Amino acid sequence: MRPYSSIGGKRHEHGFTLIEALVVLAIVALVAGLAYPSIERARDAIALRHARGQVAAAVSAARAAAQRRGEPSVLAATDRGAALVVNDDGRFPLGAEGRITVAMRPAQILFYPDGTVLAGQVRLDAPQGPTLYVIEGDNGIVRDARPGDA
Repeated sequence: MRPYSSIGGKRHEHGFTLIEALVVLAIVALVAGLAYPSIERARDAIALRHARGQVAAAVSAARAAAQRRGEPSVLAATDRGAALVVNDDGRFPLGAEGRITVAMRPAQILFYPDGTVLAGQVRLDAPQGPTLYVIEGDNGIVRDARPGDA
């Protein structure tokens, strides 16, 4: 701050100079630039955790719907891979503004009332890399696998 003299001869500080304000602004910009990648990685990790939870919830909902209704239940991807849907009535959005998508093989996985399931794979594609879930045909167990496995 730059001092100035008032009428009574007393010195008062008044405001900041342009240089001081620019230095503070540059420091804030530097700190923000260094912190942004960490914040972005943390946000992506949270979004992926949410998407994984949505896959687990959709599989559980499909299994429960088949047992409750006494007829096969369908799990499929919708909205160009932005969500999973169970029987066209249960929707499980993945979130993350389209940064995480889901692909399935086959396109629809059938869950039967006796607890069995038509085997399939659910693949989440995220900025951190893909996550593959294998749904086994004999008992409907979901397990993580590497994309090259199964």
